[in-house]
Amino acid sequence: MKKLIIKLFEYIPCSDWIYNKYLLFKGRQRKVCLGSKNADKTFYVIGWNDEGGGLFWIVNKVCMHIAYALDHGYIPVVDLKNYITQYSLKNESKNVWEIFFKQPAGYGLEDIKNSKNVIINRMTPAPAKKYLMGQTEFYDNPERITHFRNIFKTFIRPNNKTLDYIRSKEKQLFKDKERVLGILCRGTDYVVAKPKNHPIQPEMKEIIKDAKEVMKEKQCNYVFVATEDKDILDVLKAEFGNKLLFLDQRRYSSKDMQSDQLLAQIKAKDKERNPIKDALDYYAAIYLLTRCCCFIGGRTGGTKGVLLMNNGFEYKKIYDLGLYK
Repeated sequence: MKKLIIKLFEYIPCSDWIYNKYLLFKGRQRKVCLGSKNADKTFYVIGWNDEGGGLFWIVNKVCMHIAYALDHGYIPVVDLKNYITQYSLKNESKNVWEIFFKQPAGYGLEDIKNSKNVIINRMTPAPAKKYLMGQTEFYDNPERITHFRNIFKTFIRPNNKTLDYIRSKEKQLFKDKERVLGILCRGTDYVVAKPKNHPIQPEMKEIIKDAKEVMKEKQCNYVFVATEDKDILDVLKAEFGNKLLFLDQRRYSSKDMQSDQLLAQIKAKDKERNPIKDALDYYAAIYLLTRCCCFIGGRTGGTKGVLLMNNGFEYKKIYDLGLYK
């Protein structure tokens, strides 16, 4: 049916306008009645199809929708069982959210299946402009960061498996290492593809220069880098040697990329990739950045995650280089 509608729009004048209206209608917020239980509660189901977004893009969207739910007195429930993400497993019907996190308010899909008042979220990153984290309005607004940090710390709760994983990585990499500078480097996919309206990422030479200055000023003995880019890791290894700390995880190089591809598209073609371990490593990397005394990074979903998880660094630099045109 969807393919037929799209085909029809090819022959209709002003079809772009009509199709956009159709998408808005299809993705509208809906209230449904699934039974007579929990009549005194209204559940707000958060879910959408997004095969490109990384784990912290998902987490950030959930935070935005939770903010909306709280303002309206709704109980948030995350549904990544009936929607597709890059972490969805073929032939398995699991709620991807619950592989990594507990439900925000303790209610899962099974708990609400016969409930009277259920609202399905609007299929957009944020339910309204008021709740959009955004770029400048987030990074340059301490009050906004604090607001979403409070939501994150209250409602985004890793499950025991995730906690055990990230703590084991912390023990493995950070044991007896007191002062560590954390660096987040978004991969070559941004540098090569330059996706429109996404934040411009800093050049490696600038990051290395700034890292050396911070290490000297703040007396950092080690550098921890969070990156899924093999080329970036190789450059930093050559520069910092045995002072560089990093996770043993799957990474990709510029050889794997085409000019119009983003990291999620490259991962989708990697038949040996384990998406669950991939996500756990990503979460562990962001968590480890929050355990550093100083932080340097570009504007990315992962950097937002760092700011939501950490109450403050001795030193912090987040590059503001504008957006790709």
